[in-house]
Amino acid sequence: MKENNLPKIYQITGLIAFIYSVLLIVYATYNQFFYVDGNWLHGFTANGFAVLSGLIWIGILFVFKRFLNRALNYSKSNLLINAYLIFLVISTLLLATVVYKSIKVYTFLEEGDTFDSLTALATYSISGVIFLFISSFAIILISVLLGNQIRKVDIVQKQLFKILGFTFIGYGVISLLETFGLLGNDVFQFLTKAGLSVLIGLIIKKVFNMNYSDLNTLTNFENSRKTPTPKIKTEQRKEHKKPEIKATDKK
Repeated sequence: MKENNLPKIYQITGLIAFIYSVLLIVYATYNQFFYVDGNWLHGFTANGFAVLSGLIWIGILFVFKRFLNRALNYSKSNLLINAYLIFLVISTLLLATVVYKSIKVYTFLEEGDTFDSLTALATYSISGVIFLFISSFAIILISVLLGNQIRKVDIVQKQLFKILGFTFIGYGVISLLETFGLLGNDVFQFLTKAGLSVLIGLIIKKVFNMNYSDLNTLTNFENSRKTPTPKIKTEQRKEHKKPEIKATDKK
């Protein structure tokens, strides 16, 4: 029987990551072919999904960080993932505020009126819009830096980690282009994020299916191999010269 002492939460998170990628693809299809700009219901649906998506993504990244730390003994990406999570929480809370404000604004709309969610947020809080843009740009920058860090992971599943790293970089670049409206729509952003989710789920699944003793031996070996061994200074023994015996002249 294959020994596996990894927590079940990793397996569950891997499954959630696969489901989340499907949701992103479905929403990308809706956003591309069915979304109507200016319509309150479509705007509410878009912002509502953004909040739900943010919460799911926060959970996946949080567990993935613990997975890197506990299962792979890899903690070099902790700082970047923590920063990513902080700005992601800020963005999600601000979008949740947009959803709440949109409900209040909708009650005052007359038939035929258009609705813009950011305008609704700006009506109540200019600082909220500013923080939302700051958080978005911070996430873009961190995605590139995090991708550059993750692509160098060579403990297990090296090829998948390399692809994941480059996908994070691509996600950051695509998000930047989308922020400036250079792509026309954000379907590429959703598809790239779906790719990230699939790769994270695949890495977790493959590592979870490994024998725990083999995984433990491999991670300990890789980490000890990268740790420089301290130079042992050997004390040189002092050579003790034997006292010279001088011959005395006999008188």
